[in-house]
Amino acid sequence: GRTRVADQGNNFYIFPALGLAGALVQAKHINDNVITEAAIALADSLNKEESDADRLYPRLERVREISNYIAFRCIKILIRDGLCRDNGLTASMNDDELYKWIAARMWLPDYSH
Repeated sequence: GRTRVADQGNNFYIFPALGLAGALVQAKHINDNVITEAAIALADSLNKEESDADRLYPRLERVREISNYIAFRCIKILIRDGLCRDNGLTASMNDDELYKWIAARMWLPDYSH
């Protein structure tokens, strides 16, 4: 037999990243193209180790990295489809700038103070 790891693509990865992308660009709405891109980005996020282990989703330890990547891919589609209301801010960024810009705006649960 095989050991399978149960994960949740929608609740752990897709919805948080979609929400982040939409909020950051003040999206008019989220269309089917963005939702499809989120699913494809999640599938593309598996690394070799995870693929070799027949995982459906990346390890939960990578959730922030994966959410950033999915949000990046979603924003690229939102830009392409003309759904951003950020006055061209994200459209003016190159991919590296956009990826870092998203990461800098992700909420970090830090209660140390």
